[in-house]
Amino acid sequence: MARWPQHIPLARLVEEVLRCAAGRPLPVTRLRTGRPWADGGWCVSASRSGGWAVALAAAADCCGVDLERVRPVPDAASIAGRHFHPDERRLLHRHARAGSGRLFMVLWTRREALLKCLGTGLADEATRLSTLSSGPFRVDSWLLDHAGNVLALSSCLPAAASAPSLRWLRAAPLR
Repeated sequence: MARWPQHIPLARLVEEVLRCAAGRPLPVTRLRTGRPWADGGWCVSASRSGGWAVALAAAADCCGVDLERVRPVPDAASIAGRHFHPDERRLLHRHARAGSGRLFMVLWTRREALLKCLGTGLADEATRLSTLSSGPFRVDSWLLDHAGNVLALSSCLPAAASAPSLRWLRAAPLR
């Protein structure tokens, strides 16, 4: 984990992760789809929540990362009904009473990381893809607890991709 001054913006984190991953500074551009990309075939993804930020750089066709502060989600079932795969909805329903805020946020970050990897938004057809089953993408998730601030973090890469360079840090809300 890298600690940065509070004023470091997310763009600087992305630049640093790319430099670590590629071994040299690389400029970040945006594809027509809006996806960040760097010279040499480096895919980039970033997210921030709860005063923390994460960036992922991978020598892959695509990648995605999402970070969310774990919190109660009163309308979790409704959101899941609109955006989650049936397998994910069943898992959430089975564990509705046991830390469902944590489970919901883990499932949400898994979905967001997958959708960023695919380069799509929360489209209706996205519910056809499960983040729980194996397939052409590998989705990994973690719960991070720093002094009671619990964060759900997920990353997504093509299953055949090399190990990514992943860094996360404390950051101020971005302006």
